[in-house]
Amino acid sequence: GPLTREAVRRFQQSQGLAPDGVAGPRTWARLFPPQRCTREYLEEVLYRGGWVWDILDEVVAAVAAGEGGAFDALQLNRDGAGLSFGILQWAQLPGSLLPLLQAMRDADEAKFTAILGAGDPGTARDLLGRTRGRGKELVLWQAPWPLRFWLAGREPEFQRVQHHLARSQLATHLQDGYSLYPQRFKPGGRIAVRAMVMLADVGNQAGPAGLRRALQYAASRTGRDEAGFIRALGEYVEDLIRRKYGDPNFGNTRGRHEAICNNHKLDKVDWPALREGRQLFPGLRG
Repeated sequence: GPLTREAVRRFQQSQGLAPDGVAGPRTWARLFPPQRCTREYLEEVLYRGGWVWDILDEVVAAVAAGEGGAFDALQLNRDGAGLSFGILQWAQLPGSLLPLLQAMRDADEAKFTAILGAGDPGTARDLLGRTRGRGKELVLWQAPWPLRFWLAGREPEFQRVQHHLARSQLATHLQDGYSLYPQRFKPGGRIAVRAMVMLADVGNQAGPAGLRRALQYAASRTGRDEAGFIRALGEYVEDLIRRKYGDPNFGNTRGRHEAICNNHKLDKVDWPALREGRQLFPGLRG
């Protein structure tokens, strides 16, 4: 009613938002701050003491931080990829959003229908059916979809789906990247934490083929300096972005790669042992 609309307008004015009286995604985000993929949030809130944090979670959190870090993060077609959603910014146009939606539906079909289908099973089925392939049949970056996705991103069951899918996908990128990473930089099969994070981030941004090309690019431009090799992986993606958008720092990609180099060590970890161990799936206590 009018009292609610006026209260929303006053709140929007206090936050520097357009005072239209509509509680859209930006207004809701100010009312309820993002829930980020951090160790504290996973251990203390999402799993309530039942999760065993491991090196793969460090990688997931670092890559997610470069994408905004929040389970309810949205990008509304700013890069021409349709709606991008969640901690890894699963995108509509490249087709990465569909597997996430299917996993959310499989985890809790009733909640999926209630939130993303607005209570209508037909709308929920249509969302899945028209998010297939590389098309953008549904304009998910316009109302009513952004608010629905934002609400889904704040649902704990769907946050756990995001977390598990992120672990699985980044583990695949790490395995691909590890197999091609120069042998001289992984003595005894051990690889630097910084390299793991950069490989996962490049794979998430450029896909498996892009990750292979990034490794070839780095090998052609660096010698025996591992720090320089890792930085060159990021430069490959930055060059892709420069050529695509005319802006080498679109989405602060350069900043995220600088953060990876500054915040993660060259200390070595045994990735093959981690990959084969129970720490990957599942990471629950007991």
